Amino acid sequence: MNEQWKIIPEFPDYAISNHGTVKRITPGAGTYVGKVIKPLSNQTGCVYVIVGRKTRSISRLLQATFVPANPVIAEIKMVHPRTREEINAHRRAKHAEKRGSRLRKKLSPAERLGRDRAQARRYQATHRVAARIRLNKWRAANPSSRIPAEHERKARLKGNGGSWTLAEWKTLKRQYGHRCVGCWKTEAELKVLGRKLVPDQIIPVVEGGLNHITNLQPLCHGRNGCNNKKGAKYFDFVIS
Repeated sequence: MNEQWKIIPEFPDYAISNHGTVKRITPGAGTYVGKVIKPLSNQTGCVYVIVGRKTRSISRLLQATFVPANPVIAEIKMVHPRTREEINAHRRAKHAEKRGSRLRKKLSPAERLGRDRAQARRYQATHRVAARIRLNKWRAANPSSRIPAEHERKARLKGNGGSWTLAEWKTLKRQYGHRCVGCWKTEAELKVLGRKLVPDQIIPVVEGGLNHITNLQPLCHGRNGCNNKKGAKYFDFVIS
């Protein structure tokens, strides 16, 4: 059916076609002739437009414009954006989302942590390659994050036990002014020499030392570093 345009009786500045398109036909502030009014829809699926600062449904405008001049309105076909089944499905989804948010609020921090870890394990099980790539990138950007885990692994193999966190290691470095307790050079000075500050076990794990923050001392590691010279021997630089 060919598209026919007629002026809307209630809004003479606008015209509507028998296809349900509304456009501006007179100039005005902030608009132009021929501007097509964007149709909107509400939750029930009713299509409407805003003309003359008023809200009118497309079906109402079509009826008011075309019915008096053309009683045969069977050709005017309105396409409903959503069926009743789609509307009900949308409402059920929104209800389930709200109910899920209420259930999440009832979880304790420990329960939420357990749930998040379980989700992470499921993701890693189904996306092994992507998870490994992301983990490698994070480790490359945070090289010091693996130090506590490596110390804990070695202590576990020896059966000595104990553990410490990255936050405890940062606190220990801050207590010594971010200096090596062997040569008392700062991290900035060590960086120039090509060294870095690492946690050294005062009593090595191989000698029965515990993997605990109280058994650690910050030493420089690299060419001629204090950690390299000490090796796997018992030596406390602080009290020596």
